[in-house]
Amino acid sequence: MSELTLAPAPLQARWLIVPMGPPGAGKSRLASALARTLGWPLLDRDAIRVELGADWNDAGKAAAEALWWRRIGSALHAGYSLILDGKCFTRRQQREALDALAADCSARVLWLWIDVPVAVAAARVSKDAAAQAHPARDRTPGLVHALAAAFEVPHSALRLDGEAAPAVLLQAALSAVAEALRERK
Repeated sequence: MSELTLAPAPLQARWLIVPMGPPGAGKSRLASALARTLGWPLLDRDAIRVELGADWNDAGKAAAEALWWRRIGSALHAGYSLILDGKCFTRRQQREALDALAADCSARVLWLWIDVPVAVAAARVSKDAAAQAHPARDRTPGLVHALAAAFEVPHSALRLDGEAAPAVLLQAALSAVAEALRERK
């Protein structure tokens, strides 16, 4: 999503659907599948890094992160619902910041915690790196272990089995979305 080019918002209420978990959990796969299935825009921080031509260092990450947050706010203020990707949201403070932004825009957040064993996530990251299958070039098994060690278990997220087949994971996420939309109209 280069400039903020979005399809009309499908709902009166604005939503952020946010898969979360360590690198290798399956967030990008799930986010892409949700965006395709629901017809909602996907806002991917890693894609913004590529778009900016940002280096895969702290400065490049910070530039992409700042633009990502601005685009989230702009989309919500314009009345759009989004699927977010490209951030693990391992710390409660990060989740609270997104919750606050959503609340400021009268939007709601559906947190989808993809719970996966660290060894499985690290193996997926290694496989993706070898195949250059993911845009984030700073994903390593070491990063998986570091983020897993710092992970603060979310209390307000729906836990999804990260070892489930992608179709099963998508169906569970879609059920959660449908339930959230029914309950919080």
